[in-house]
Order: sequence, then structure tokens, then C-alpha cells
Amino acid sequence: MTRIMLDSDQVDVLVTHGHALDVAATYSDLLPDVGAVAALRAKFPARVTLVLIDRGLGDPSGQASVLDVERGARIAGQIPGWYDAKEKAGVRFLAVYANRSNLAAVNAALGPRHAYRWVATLDGTCNITGYVPLRTPAAVQILPAARTGLHADLSLVFESSWHPDPGNTKVARDLLDAQAELEKLRVLIRDARSGLG
Repeated sequence: MTRIMLDSDQVDVLVTHGHALDVAATYSDLLPDVGAVAALRAKFPARVTLVLIDRGLGDPSGQASVLDVERGARIAGQIPGWYDAKEKAGVRFLAVYANRSNLAAVNAALGPRHAYRWVATLDGTCNITGYVPLRTPAAVQILPAARTGLHADLSLVFESSWHPDPGNTKVARDLLDAQAELEKLRVLIRDARSGLG
């Protein structure tokens, strides 16, 4: 099921419109610690998922699961180190935010790592070349703040396994269990490969 996501650098905008959202995303550097993240999460209805974005200005809580790869933020070359550190720290649902023009560089930088993609079009387009329309990538940012009427961009979230709906506890639990098993396999494979080198 397609979900609605707003992202903004003004958390009060997200909270005010939380009733209409499935996913709220903001920058991790705006929240000074784990307590601030928990306090923000508590302001949303239980069904709303909070996603934190690392734009290169810090991640005080260590909970950012999205790396912002665009002009003025991070670059594709920083993806491997960021991803590996986040994976080691146990952060789930890792994703890279990028626009269509730098998606190839993002994919190349990720190599064999599994990360979701959140692709910006900001022109109303919701299908991305190379992905299954209305099913993948994880999310597509289709409208800028100027078109939403809010200080927030709007995205459609297509992949239910990316930050699963907390309101659907059985599906969320099953997905988390499956992802935990996949993570164990990835670690085993990585360890086996490093032993071969």
C-alpha cells in the first residue's frame, strides 16, 4: 500500500500535519539527542513513522537511516563508510536520498550493499527508470514545498518493507524478523569474504 511522507526542516510543520501522514522525515542534526528524537516521535499518532536524514551536519542521536546525497549535503563517495558504520551500529532500513541525475553514482557507490532508494523528482513524476512503477524504489519525492502549500516536500512511499507501518504490527514484526535474519546472513557472508582476502 502506498504511503504518504512529508519531509521538512521544520519539525512543527510535520507535527501539525501528522494526522494526514504515514511517514514524517526530518534532519537528524535538528534533534540534539535520543531524548529529543523520542519526544518528537511521541507527538505523532502511533501509525506515523519518523525517519531521520543525515545531511552531513551531524547525527547526534545516531538514528539517521537516510543519507542525503545532493548538492550542499553528502556526496556519493561517502556512502560506503556511512553505510558500513550504520550497519555496524544496527540502524535499520538504510536508504540513500538522491535525485535522478546522481542515482547512477549512488548505485555505483553502494556496490553490493543493500540500501533502499528515496529518489527526488519534485516535478510530479513518480516512476523512475529502471524501477517497477508504483512499487519501487522505496520512495519518490514528487512535490516540492511550493506545490504542497506547506514548508515540506511530499513523497510517495511504495516499498512496505522500508520503515514498515507500525500500525500493522504483525507485518512489521514479520518484516523485522526477516530483515534480522538477512542481516545475520550478510554478516556471515562479509566475514567469510574477509577471511578469503
